[in-house]
Amino acid sequence: GNVKFSFTVPESVTRWNVKMLAHTQDLYVGKAENQVITQKELMVQMNLPRFVRRSDKPLISATVTNLTDTVLMTTVELQLINPKTDQIIYSKISSPIPLGKGTEQQSFELNDLSTYDLLICKVVASSDSFSDGEQKYLPILPDKVLVTESLPLIIRNNETRNFSFESLIKNASNVEKKQLTIEFSSNPAWYAVQALPTLSAPENDNALDLLSAYYVNSLAAYIANANPKLSKMFDQWKMGGGSREALLSNLEKSQELKNVLLQETPWVMAAQNETEQKRQIALLFDLNQQKNQSQQYLDKLLKLQTSSGGFAWFEGMPESRYITQEVLLNMARLNKLKRNTKKTISMQSFVIKAFEYLDKQISKDLDQLKKYNKNYLTENCVGDNQLFYLYLRSEYPDVPIAEFAKEAIQYYTGQTEKYWTKFSLYSKAKLAILAYRNGNKALSQAILKSLKENALKTDEFGMYWAKNKSGYFWNERPIAVQTAILEAFLEINGNSSDIDEMKIWLLKQKQTQAWDSRISTVDAIYALLLRGSDWLTEESTVKIKLGNTELKPNSTEPGTGYFKETIPAADVRNEMGNVSVTSINSNAKSGIGWGAMYWQYYQDMDKLVGQSGALKVSKKLFIEKISTTGKAMLPIEQTQLKKGDKVITRLVITTDRNLEFVTLKDLRASCFEPVIQQSGCVWKENLCYYQTTKDASTQFYFSNLAKGTYVFEYELWVNNSGEFSSGMATIQCQYAPEFVSHTGGEKIVVSSP
Repeated sequence: GNVKFSFTVPESVTRWNVKMLAHTQDLYVGKAENQVITQKELMVQMNLPRFVRRSDKPLISATVTNLTDTVLMTTVELQLINPKTDQIIYSKISSPIPLGKGTEQQSFELNDLSTYDLLICKVVASSDSFSDGEQKYLPILPDKVLVTESLPLIIRNNETRNFSFESLIKNASNVEKKQLTIEFSSNPAWYAVQALPTLSAPENDNALDLLSAYYVNSLAAYIANANPKLSKMFDQWKMGGGSREALLSNLEKSQELKNVLLQETPWVMAAQNETEQKRQIALLFDLNQQKNQSQQYLDKLLKLQTSSGGFAWFEGMPESRYITQEVLLNMARLNKLKRNTKKTISMQSFVIKAFEYLDKQISKDLDQLKKYNKNYLTENCVGDNQLFYLYLRSEYPDVPIAEFAKEAIQYYTGQTEKYWTKFSLYSKAKLAILAYRNGNKALSQAILKSLKENALKTDEFGMYWAKNKSGYFWNERPIAVQTAILEAFLEINGNSSDIDEMKIWLLKQKQTQAWDSRISTVDAIYALLLRGSDWLTEESTVKIKLGNTELKPNSTEPGTGYFKETIPAADVRNEMGNVSVTSINSNAKSGIGWGAMYWQYYQDMDKLVGQSGALKVSKKLFIEKISTTGKAMLPIEQTQLKKGDKVITRLVITTDRNLEFVTLKDLRASCFEPVIQQSGCVWKENLCYYQTTKDASTQFYFSNLAKGTYVFEYELWVNNSGEFSSGMATIQCQYAPEFVSHTGGEKIVVSSP
């Protein structure tokens, strides 16, 4: 017999394929297939933006569709409903329009949204025979945004400096204030010590991880024994627990000063890992544990030495020349840092065995050179491995040289002295030390003179080299290069003022970077502790005056001297923009302290004025025009925007230093809808970064942002007509929030159809 049934479909106006299958108890089967169109004779659909801001004046448009063959006299009504009370707060009905088969668009202007956070928009289209309605929520965002501006405070030991926070001086009485925050560290050298626990346990059982773990645990034992006061300081940190910022990752510190929450970023686990590593610092300096840990890691490292004498990276892999030389170099450095005058490291059996392997390698290099390069006597044939070997040999003068390797050593030594001007910064520094140890003092001084002539020296960064940039190889790490040059100056010219100036550059890298590279961290700690002023045992204090008000912090962290003070909005005055900082240190002739002042206030978006410093962001909007000659981009101020246009947002970032963990947040005007909705990793401008689209913003996350200028663009559709506030773009280093910048604001007008 006939079977009747009914079914429901999703709330979508479209065409559906309906497939049906039925069977009887005795398995007779029947099936049917048909198409069903879900529609109403009269339909209305709203084009509503994702959000609006309180000062926006959007045109809410609704499309009315008549699917009958007759003309319908239709009215369209817009209602705004307060969702808290379900009361209609605004209603407007259009004049009746004769609507034939097809569509008609009706628009309503919204003028005053300033007293609401959320509204229900309801549109109803009615005729004599039919009606249809649709309603949606409309979020209303504030016009005012929280602006964070910063003034970096950098000072040398035993001096007074005056700073002017122009924005605070001009605007403190003209804006809705939130607070003024000052943070400062009088002895940031301790941030390097706080990096030690990141290396105290290997992540994998490979040679470099085990080497750095042994290095750090052995060094911690020496530091704790050499200065008992330091152990007391670690205990103070430990007793503070998680509530003390000394043991928090820089990513977790001062969340109220950052433009995004840590939870919004991809670096939540990185912050937790660094915090956990810092909390292990007291355990690292536990004398009872260091000896056992050090020996355990050394034993594992020595198991990676193959029968040839070379060290493998991982167990089962062939021996590596670079790994072997890195192991021996850092063993010698550790011996030097611990002031071990017995030099027992040279007589260790694993050292002698490793040099037997390296001697064979350098001899093989010369044999291959003679065989395949007839001009080896008149060309520069020294590579990184050969120079590394020669320098390493000078660190172990007591280890005998195999007879078969002496010719190669003599040849490559002569080559380095002849062609030194063609070498990199790293190689020049190593060669200067090698020449000095070989008795060629004239050459060593000539190399140092060349290095110094090419150095830059600034008050903030100390002494550094502009050409010291990251590369792909082990001798192209900026921290390793700076360490090599520092070591050369120290050994050849003694403890000069240049040494402390180079240390300042190293510390400034720690200010904005997590130092997650094991070898780079080992290099930096070696350079900071090698010699020069003993910055770790210094006790520095700082006096800060804001206008006539002197800061008196309740407490400071042991070691770093770090403190943070917040002045409530009611107490903030214009004169506090005149800042005086005095550093007092009775021991150190040189050194550095740093901090920042953060001024937070609320401002209307279209009244914002851009702010920048070492980190800068600018924003420009263009409309894409397509002609017979191709695509062209025209600034929006030179044309009239209309619905359906494609707009390009161009963001330009400039930074004068290397930064890690950087966020860029671009607030969109509510009339725009992103073309690309998906989030994901993007490779552009030689950077890999994460880009995500939120309802009111597009955000970018950069794990690493090297010094330079970058341009980023993304596309938007113009979605609504009216007058809108354009959002600002803000960029901030989450590791060092004092590096922050934002753009200004403007009004965007989209003409009605």
